Amino acid sequence: MSKLVLNAKNRNEIGTGACRRLRKMGLIPATLYGADKAAVSISVRNTEVTHAEINHKLFHNIIHLNIDGALESVLVKDVQRHPFKPLIQHLDFLRIKRNEAVTITMTLNILGEDELVKKGLVANKVIQDIEVSCLPSDLPDQISVDLSELGAGDKVLMKDLNLAEGVEIVSIQSNEEAADWPVIVIDYPTVEEVETDNDDETEAQDTEN
Repeated sequence: MSKLVLNAKNRNEIGTGACRRLRKMGLIPATLYGADKAAVSISVRNTEVTHAEINHKLFHNIIHLNIDGALESVLVKDVQRHPFKPLIQHLDFLRIKRNEAVTITMTLNILGEDELVKKGLVANKVIQDIEVSCLPSDLPDQISVDLSELGAGDKVLMKDLNLAEGVEIVSIQSNEEAADWPVIVIDYPTVEEVETDNDDETEAQDTEN
């Protein structure tokens, strides 16, 4: 698992005014809790959080918070966004324990779609995000699905996903039938019927008659 580090600082001031001042300084107010420890108020750098979000690492990875030199392994549990601007207003981080399983949602990494296009096929993605459960040390960097060898009518089922030992799909844990749920279905593109000018002329002639 690649290591994602965010720098953070403890903060003593809380409340709307204090949070507003932090945001003007390029910081995001946040709360850290869990693992039978007291909740603490912290702040993280907006630039670091934005970079992690753009690279799809913020919500699908274990994050190592460097809080004034002390490291905490955490997951993002909640995010508050600005109502109309692309800005994160607040983050909640949950501490994790090395010997306890974590549950995290991962976006599938789809490979080989260009090969499908060459065959005149498309991949209909029924499920794009998979919730998995495992120990923090077993959490994969990504879940990849290679479609390059598939043909029309082929399906990738939940049970076909290639997961490392110790990594389980939450849906299958709670419902055995979920193993046969389709994740991706390969098919020919849907062709929509388009009215031609001839059709318009025919309708006009019928109206005149």
